[in-house]
Amino acid sequence: MWGCSLAATVVGLSSMFGAWVFYIPGREYFPFENAVYASMHRIGWALTISWVIIGGCTTRFSILQPLLQLHAFLPLSRLTYCAFLTHGAVQLYTLGTLRQPEYMSFPKLVVSKILIFKLLVSIILNCFIVLDGSWRHHNVIYFRTLCALVL
Repeated sequence: MWGCSLAATVVGLSSMFGAWVFYIPGREYFPFENAVYASMHRIGWALTISWVIIGGCTTRFSILQPLLQLHAFLPLSRLTYCAFLTHGAVQLYTLGTLRQPEYMSFPKLVVSKILIFKLLVSIILNCFIVLDGSWRHHNVIYFRTLCALVL
Protein backbone atom coordinates (compact mmCIF):
# COMPACT_ATOMS: atom_id res chain seq x y z
CA MET A 1 0.00 0.00 0.00
CA TRP A 2 2.61 2.53 1.08
CA GLY A 3 5.04 1.48 -1.64
CA CYS A 4 2.42 1.96 -4.35
CA SER A 5 1.41 5.29 -2.85
CA LEU A 6 5.01 6.49 -2.79
CA ALA A 7 5.56 5.32 -6.37
CA ALA A 8 2.34 7.01 -7.51
CA THR A 9 3.40 10.24 -5.81
CA VAL A 10 6.82 10.23 -7.50
CA VAL A 11 5.36 9.36 -10.92
CA GLY A 12 2.59 11.95 -10.59
CA LEU A 13 4.92 14.75 -9.52
CA SER A 14 7.44 13.92 -12.23
CA SER A 15 4.62 13.89 -14.80
CA MET A 16 3.38 17.24 -13.62
CA PHE A 17 6.62 19.11 -12.96
CA GLY A 18 9.04 17.26 -15.23
CA ALA A 19 8.60 19.63 -18.16
CA TRP A 20 10.43 22.49 -16.45
CA VAL A 21 13.72 20.89 -17.56
CA PHE A 22 12.93 21.70 -21.19
CA TYR A 23 12.62 25.43 -20.45
CA ILE A 24 15.95 26.01 -18.73
CA PRO A 25 17.71 28.77 -20.71
CA GLY A 26 20.85 27.60 -22.49
CA ARG A 27 20.18 23.91 -21.94
CA GLU A 28 21.03 21.61 -24.83
CA TYR A 29 18.10 19.98 -26.63
CA PHE A 30 17.90 16.18 -26.43
CA PRO A 31 15.29 14.76 -28.83
CA PHE A 32 15.16 11.35 -27.14
CA GLU A 33 14.50 12.91 -23.73
CA ASN A 34 11.76 15.07 -25.20
CA ALA A 35 10.18 12.08 -26.96
CA VAL A 36 10.22 9.97 -23.79
CA TYR A 37 8.61 12.70 -21.71
CA ALA A 38 6.01 13.53 -24.38
CA SER A 39 4.97 9.91 -24.74
CA MET A 40 5.09 8.87 -21.08
CA HIS A 41 3.82 11.79 -18.98
CA ARG A 42 0.16 11.13 -19.80
CA ILE A 43 0.52 7.45 -18.95
CA GLY A 44 2.24 8.33 -15.66
CA TRP A 45 -0.48 10.81 -14.75
CA ALA A 46 -3.19 8.28 -15.61
CA LEU A 47 -1.51 5.63 -13.44
CA THR A 48 -1.28 8.09 -10.55
CA ILE A 49 -4.95 9.05 -10.75
CA SER A 50 -5.89 5.38 -11.11
CA TRP A 51 -3.99 4.55 -7.94
CA VAL A 52 -5.69 7.36 -6.06
CA ILE A 53 -9.10 6.03 -7.13
CA ILE A 54 -8.31 2.35 -6.46
CA GLY A 55 -6.46 3.03 -3.21
CA GLY A 56 -9.17 5.37 -2.02
CA CYS A 57 -11.95 2.90 -2.77
CA THR A 58 -10.28 -0.20 -1.35
CA THR A 59 -8.28 0.97 1.66
CA ARG A 60 -9.68 4.47 2.20
CA PHE A 61 -6.09 5.60 2.92
CA SER A 62 -6.60 4.75 6.59
CA ILE A 63 -4.28 7.36 8.10
CA LEU A 64 -5.62 10.15 5.88
CA GLN A 65 -9.28 9.14 6.20
CA PRO A 66 -10.18 11.54 9.07
CA LEU A 67 -8.59 14.41 7.18
CA LEU A 68 -10.26 13.54 3.87
CA GLN A 69 -13.70 13.20 5.48
CA LEU A 70 -13.78 16.70 6.95
CA HIS A 71 -16.96 18.57 6.11
CA ALA A 72 -14.87 21.59 5.14
CA PHE A 73 -13.82 19.79 1.94
CA LEU A 74 -17.40 19.54 0.62
CA PRO A 75 -17.68 23.17 -0.56
CA LEU A 76 -14.08 23.02 -1.76
CA SER A 77 -14.86 19.98 -3.90
CA ARG A 78 -17.83 21.76 -5.43
CA LEU A 79 -15.76 24.86 -6.14
CA THR A 80 -13.03 22.85 -7.82
CA TYR A 81 -15.64 21.07 -9.94
CA CYS A 82 -17.01 24.46 -11.01
CA ALA A 83 -13.44 25.52 -11.83
CA PHE A 84 -12.98 22.37 -13.90
CA LEU A 85 -16.14 23.14 -15.86
CA THR A 86 -15.40 26.82 -16.49
CA HIS A 87 -11.63 27.20 -16.86
CA GLY A 88 -11.58 25.98 -20.45
CA ALA A 89 -14.06 28.63 -21.56
CA VAL A 90 -12.11 31.37 -19.78
CA GLN A 91 -8.85 30.29 -21.41
CA LEU A 92 -10.46 30.06 -24.85
CA TYR A 93 -11.94 33.53 -24.39
CA THR A 94 -8.65 35.11 -23.34
CA LEU A 95 -6.74 33.47 -26.20
CA GLY A 96 -9.53 34.07 -28.71
CA THR A 97 -9.52 37.82 -28.14
CA LEU A 98 -5.86 38.15 -29.18
CA ARG A 99 -5.50 39.48 -32.72
CA GLN A 100 -1.73 39.13 -32.93
CA PRO A 101 0.94 37.19 -31.05
CA GLU A 102 2.17 38.82 -27.88
CA TYR A 103 5.59 38.88 -26.30
CA MET A 104 5.05 37.86 -22.69
CA SER A 105 7.47 39.53 -20.34
CA PHE A 106 7.35 38.41 -16.72
CA PRO A 107 5.30 41.42 -15.44
CA LYS A 108 2.85 41.10 -18.33
CA LEU A 109 2.51 37.37 -17.66
CA VAL A 110 1.81 37.94 -13.96
CA VAL A 111 -0.79 40.64 -14.65
CA SER A 112 -2.56 38.54 -17.29
CA LYS A 113 -2.65 35.49 -15.02
CA ILE A 114 -4.05 37.58 -12.14
CA LEU A 115 -6.79 38.96 -14.41
CA ILE A 116 -7.63 35.49 -15.72
CA PHE A 117 -7.73 34.21 -12.14
CA LYS A 118 -10.11 37.02 -11.10
CA LEU A 119 -12.42 36.29 -14.03
CA LEU A 120 -12.35 32.57 -13.28
CA VAL A 121 -13.07 33.10 -9.57
CA SER A 122 -16.03 35.35 -10.32
CA ILE A 123 -17.52 32.80 -12.71
CA ILE A 124 -16.88 29.94 -10.29
CA LEU A 125 -18.49 31.72 -7.36
CA ASN A 126 -21.50 32.66 -9.46
CA CYS A 127 -21.90 29.06 -10.62
CA PHE A 128 -21.51 27.83 -7.07
CA ILE A 129 -24.07 30.23 -5.66
CA VAL A 130 -26.61 29.83 -8.46
CA LEU A 131 -26.34 26.10 -9.16
CA ASP A 132 -25.66 24.56 -5.77
CA GLY A 133 -28.78 23.04 -4.22
CA SER A 134 -27.76 23.67 -0.61
CA TRP A 135 -27.65 27.41 -1.29
CA ARG A 136 -31.25 27.72 -2.49
CA HIS A 137 -32.12 30.37 0.08
CA HIS A 138 -29.18 32.41 -1.22
CA ASN A 139 -30.50 32.17 -4.77
CA VAL A 140 -33.47 34.34 -3.87
CA ILE A 141 -31.19 37.04 -2.47
CA TYR A 142 -28.82 36.71 -5.42
CA PHE A 143 -31.56 37.05 -8.04
CA ARG A 144 -33.29 39.91 -6.20
CA THR A 145 -30.01 41.80 -6.14
CA LEU A 146 -29.34 40.96 -9.78
CA CYS A 147 -32.85 42.07 -10.82
CA ALA A 148 -32.50 45.28 -8.82
CA LEU A 149 -29.24 46.07 -10.62
CA VAL A 150 -30.61 45.25 -14.07
CA LEU A 151 -34.01 46.87 -13.69
